[in-house]
Amino acid sequence: MERTLGLWLHLYEVDKFQPSAFDATHSFEAAHQYTSVDLQDSLQAYEELVNAIVARSSSTSIVETESLGLVDRDIVHEFGIQGLLRDFLLQARKPSFTFIAPGIRLPESSSLREVLEADVGSERYNLVRDEGLVTTDTDDTTRRIGESLPLFPGPSFETKAQSFTTDRGRFMLGEMSGLYVWPEQWFADSVLFVLPYSIGASGYVEEGNPGRVHEASSRDTVPEALVTNDALYQHGQCPFMPSHLPRLSTVLRQWTHMVNSGQWSIGPDGVEGGIELWKEADSLANYRKYRLGACFD
Repeated sequence: MERTLGLWLHLYEVDKFQPSAFDATHSFEAAHQYTSVDLQDSLQAYEELVNAIVARSSSTSIVETESLGLVDRDIVHEFGIQGLLRDFLLQARKPSFTFIAPGIRLPESSSLREVLEADVGSERYNLVRDEGLVTTDTDDTTRRIGESLPLFPGPSFETKAQSFTTDRGRFMLGEMSGLYVWPEQWFADSVLFVLPYSIGASGYVEEGNPGRVHEASSRDTVPEALVTNDALYQHGQCPFMPSHLPRLSTVLRQWTHMVNSGQWSIGPDGVEGGIELWKEADSLANYRKYRLGACFD
């Protein structure tokens, strides 16, 4: 009970909710999808990860830098990047290394511009602007809540699971995997981690994501819906609020733990291991490393 009340108190304190006129349906409503606290928490978690990588590196080529902005400001404005992603891209400092997680890169202005230009007129482009990421309010009206865009890109897709292709896969930018900012009704800093291959066939990913809703099964018959490109870093059911994706700060702090604990190695270009390393999450020996735990943020 104490943890539950603390969760709701925190949401009020950071201006996520505000009292509304009481009626028979509800007595509170979402106030802000994005607050300054969301941005500051994300930036702080990012700083912790960058500092951890620098501290564990033995290479003199990795240094701290005060240069602000992960990409050029012109790109952000030209392509209408909004909200938390815009502010994060412009305010996060750019370190001298490339890989912030195994096979996952810091964004670059030239490659981001190239993929955004190529996206104009695509099926995804039309989906985002005609449909986009939407939510249904309590009065049954539908409103757009944001655009999914990669913050830290990964390699191009090798394969796509069928369930991914017909669901979230429709909103991928080009053929780019990686850590996407994925705005949701209450949280502009929600993220979706997308691998360039599907994962979960061995059945251990669902153990790393406790509380997921699925049909009872053994590891020999993993439901098709659980073998997908975005299987990692899922909270599952949230006990005291609608289920949602993890927040950016949550994933970044999990990555910081992997660096500080020595479970990820650091080289002259940042985190080593390559994109294939994530496959270890679907194994008995390693799935606990990728567990986020219950949804309490």
